[in-house]
Order: sequence, then C-alpha cells, then structure tokens
Amino acid sequence: RGSPARTGLCGPFTVRAQDQGGPSCDQAFQNRVLPSVVYAAHNGSSSLSVIDTTSRTEVARIPLPGEPAGVAVSPDGGRVYVTLAGRISLGDGLPLQGADNRVVVIDSLTNSVMQTITVGLGPTKVAVSPDSRYAYVANSLDASVSMIEAASGAVVRTEYVNWGPAGIAVTPDGKRVVVATFDFVEILNAATLSAQGVQYVGGSGRATD
Repeated sequence: RGSPARTGLCGPFTVRAQDQGGPSCDQAFQNRVLPSVVYAAHNGSSSLSVIDTTSRTEVARIPLPGEPAGVAVSPDGGRVYVTLAGRISLGDGLPLQGADNRVVVIDSLTNSVMQTITVGLGPTKVAVSPDSRYAYVANSLDASVSMIEAASGAVVRTEYVNWGPAGIAVTPDGKRVVVATFDFVEILNAATLSAQGVQYVGGSGRATD
C-alpha cells in the first residue's frame, strides 16, 4: 500500500519471518522500480529513443556507437540489448556494405551503455531468454547465431545456420531458439545452440518475433 514509487531503487526494507514457535529471521532487500517505456532504434542517426508509454513522449535519447537494427529488453527489465548492424537497406532489411558486428547493452535505469560486445557480422535481431540469463543474436551476414551470457557479457557459443538469419525468438519455456533464415525456420537447443530441426517455409523468412 501507499503512493506509487518513483523509478529507481527503493528501500532497503527489512522483512522478519518466523515459524510458529521457532526463531525469527530478518532479511533486508531493495526493490528496483522501472519505468513503463518502449525503445525505438534510429538507423541512420546512431541513437535509441526512450518513450514513456503514459505520456507518449520521448523522455531520453541515448547516443549509440553505431547504427542500430534490433532491440530487446530482458524480462527482468534490467537490460536493453541493441544490435549494431550498420546502415540497413530499405529493400531487404539487411545491412549494407560496411556492416557492423556489435551489440550494446544498456542499463534501463540510467539509460547508459554498460557493455559493447563483439558478435558476428551484421547482427539484425536479438532475443532474451525468459530468465534473462542469455541473449541470442541473429548475425545476418555471416549466417550465425551468437549466445551472450548476461552476467559476464561474453559470447559463450556461436552456431552457424542457413544464410541470412534475420529473425530470432526464444520459446516461453526457454528451451529452444527459433531462427528465421532465407526460406527456412531453424530450431536450436537454447543451452547448446545445437540444431534440433529445420523446416522449409519459402519466401525468404524474416520475423519470428
């Protein structure tokens, strides 16, 4: 109960738990309150807009070290992953010459860049596991998927797939990664990135979001 909390760290609070007739235990914790926002990537101006969904206004503009393509927010709300792919073609949605190969991780509370991570060439889309522990990046120009460990910011696995991966998603149970490539949808094991299946769909498949 009480007034709505402002964005930021609230607390510390102390909670006392006690079994009937047993000893009590105090536990201190803090609660991180995040704003209700959406993020918009600006390919061509190397920036990311933070838009407040209540007021429908841009509340921040984050400069980026390259041209963004895809954005994903971790389910716990703490991190924003932005792929830097270089300038994107309006025709096929793929990076042009001079493509980039980085992902930036942004702290959602401070709107500042926490990490810059090197992945494959032309990363277009990114998806995050339900437990927020891993991010998966579709690298469109070298036909690969990069698996990033959130805690360390390290690329822990890379798996090659069919040409032109431009869409990626994680299943709700966190066990599989679904990748849309040219004419195929591929299923990878989320823990190992090993192939679990492929389906021909035709039509140069794109979005799995």
